[in-house]
Order: sequence, then C-alpha cells, then structure tokens
Amino acid sequence: MTSEQLQELLNKIPAITIITIFIVTIALVVLYIVGMWRIFEKAGESGWKCLIPIYNQYTLFKMFWKTSYFWIVLVLSIAYGFCSGLALTVPALSTVVSIISLVTFVFSVFLNYRISASFGHGIGYCIGLILLPFIFTLILGFNQDEYYEY
Repeated sequence: MTSEQLQELLNKIPAITIITIFIVTIALVVLYIVGMWRIFEKAGESGWKCLIPIYNQYTLFKMFWKTSYFWIVLVLSIAYGFCSGLALTVPALSTVVSIISLVTFVFSVFLNYRISASFGHGIGYCIGLILLPFIFTLILGFNQDEYYEY
C-alpha cells in the first residue's frame, strides 16, 4: 500500500464513521418506536400515539401515572427552554436551569418506574429503561408480561 492510498483511506474514515453512526442511530430509533408501539398496545392505547412527540408523553402519563404530572413536566420543559436561553445573559438563571433539569429528570425516573411496575417489574428494570431504553423497551413490548394499572 502506497502512502497516497493510505492517505486516501484515512480521509474516507470520517465519512464512513459518520454514515455508520447515522445508520446505527436510525436503527435504534426504529427499534425504540417498535417497542413503544407494542407497549402502547399492551396498555390498551393505539400504537400510533407513540409517534406524535408531545402527545406520546401525555399518553404515557395517562396510562402509567397522572396527566397532571404531564402538565407539570411540560411547563417545566418550557421554562427550561426559556431560562436556558436567558442564562447566558443572567448568570443566576443557571441555577434555576439546573434545578428544572433535575426535577424533570426525577419525574422521568418515576415515570419509568411506573411503566416498569405496571408490567410487573421492579427497580432493576426501571434502571434498564433509563440506561438502555432501546433494548428494555423492546423487551417490555414483546415479552409476555401483562399490563396492570398501577
């Protein structure tokens, strides 16, 4: 292999890497959607509801918790977006942004726990849903566990 061929190969690696990351990302998103579709159907909702961005979160809160918590999270998310934009000019808002982020994360953890418990699983499965959502969502969607209102 000549030095020109080696240089050409090295120049192609970033493009190949980007394409590979893109393909893997698309595959993971598709797997997640398939798993969520099945979870929605197992819980008695139409699967297509998992495809609509804000409505899918509303439906998750409706199925597994309370819709009032969805509205709290939605308001916090809007406040987060507003405050994070202003945090560059008003440094005190950085603390507010951090607190809002922490609170929404806690709500997310509790929602994942409620999803896990509704299918008869515990905290370990909840951690799996948080850390490896593509895998655990698929498992939850396709295993034989039944949905119980928790």
